[in-house]
Amino acid sequence: RVTEFGVSGALIESNMLMYDRLTESLWQQSTGRAVAGEFHGKSLDYVSFQLLTLSEAKDRYPDGDLLTEDTGFPRDYSRDPYEGYEENETFIFAPSRTDDRYPSKQMFVAFRFKTVSVGVPLSSLEKVGSTETEVGGEKITLKMADGEVDIRTAAGAAVPFYLEMWFSWFAQNGEAGVVFDPHA
Repeated sequence: RVTEFGVSGALIESNMLMYDRLTESLWQQSTGRAVAGEFHGKSLDYVSFQLLTLSEAKDRYPDGDLLTEDTGFPRDYSRDPYEGYEENETFIFAPSRTDDRYPSKQMFVAFRFKTVSVGVPLSSLEKVGSTETEVGGEKITLKMADGEVDIRTAAGAAVPFYLEMWFSWFAQNGEAGVVFDPHA
């Protein structure tokens, strides 16, 4: 079924809960799992993206679609409501558990392969450019070039990923998640 998502205004572990307009099921942003409603226990598929400036996106993807700020709602899109949040160790709503191996707001490349949740420090991947690891008994190649991340299986299949702050990834995965730091 096709639906649209909205922001519920609720958080779990300082991570946004979305709702789908079709059933009003609640979905956790970082895990993609429905935590309540008709779809409880179901998961969304990850869709990879790249975090680029508008100029970079225009240069690299000239045929890409650009969303408009003319949404019909009075919102100032030039102002970041969380400006400066990533620059300190304080939380608006503290998670129930933290881990001090990395700064709380450090960005991680996060992906799930088979049943394994993997977190990779984005800055480490930037430094090494390309690396390999094994997940679930299979070789995975991670690359970062020109600000874009690419993760592939040994057979060349793309592995979808997303970016998440360390505290959030750890709060969702804890010790069950695998941290791979190619620069450590």
